[in-house]
Amino acid sequence: MAVKKIKKVKKEGVKKEKKITKKPTRAKKEVKKNPMQSLAKEIDKNLFKIMLYPVASKHEEVEEAKKQIKKIYKKGKDSIKQLILYMIHEKLSQANELKIIHNFQTMKKKYPNLDANQARIQVYRTIFNNNYSIEGMVRMLEFLGELGDNPATKMITYHLSFYMSIENPAMHILRHAALGALSESDSEYALETLLSYATYLDRREEIIPPLKEWKEKLDKSKIPAKRKKRYKEDIAEFFEFAETEEIMHYR
Repeated sequence: MAVKKIKKVKKEGVKKEKKITKKPTRAKKEVKKNPMQSLAKEIDKNLFKIMLYPVASKHEEVEEAKKQIKKIYKKGKDSIKQLILYMIHEKLSQANELKIIHNFQTMKKKYPNLDANQARIQVYRTIFNNNYSIEGMVRMLEFLGELGDNPATKMITYHLSFYMSIENPAMHILRHAALGALSESDSEYALETLLSYATYLDRREEIIPPLKEWKEKLDKSKIPAKRKKRYKEDIAEFFEFAETEEIMHYR
């Protein structure tokens, strides 16, 4: 009997230990949220404020949203910057659909599993989402120029390559907006790109306004003095050439 009692006590002790070391409850698990996911939601929310102007957000809200994204971008690690740029890229990529009129038929063709009401809602969202309008894409390109570092600048040149590959008025507008964004960027790569285009582009007059902007801000840039001097000479040489070609009236 004594042996059985001892065994019973040991078993109860084990049970008590199990209670002490039981797994955390679901509520406790939820406290430990993924910081990256929270940040992604914050970025997405602010980007939507920018893209839903003027129907679902006001001018002041757009400016505040841009301010918040810039703050996250400037302070963030490379992974955060990549996330922001990826989200912007996805929105700019809608340029591929500018030739499409979004209506019930096109939505049903694109998303065959949508019911009639969902398709109508999707059409409405597309019409009032700046992802699908030229002016919305222009604003997003300008925003990339404001971010102004090398990755943001490379994103501009990536989309600029696409715009330059298509000849139509919509792409001309986006092309000029991208060139303007390169003039706003503080990245040395932006200036290198513009000078490269100045050498090979057929319509060199398109490069004059952004190069003029760079000429005016070059002294204040953080580019090393030796390279700064070379860039000044390259810009001066291009303007001299432009004078002889009689395209300087675009300045």
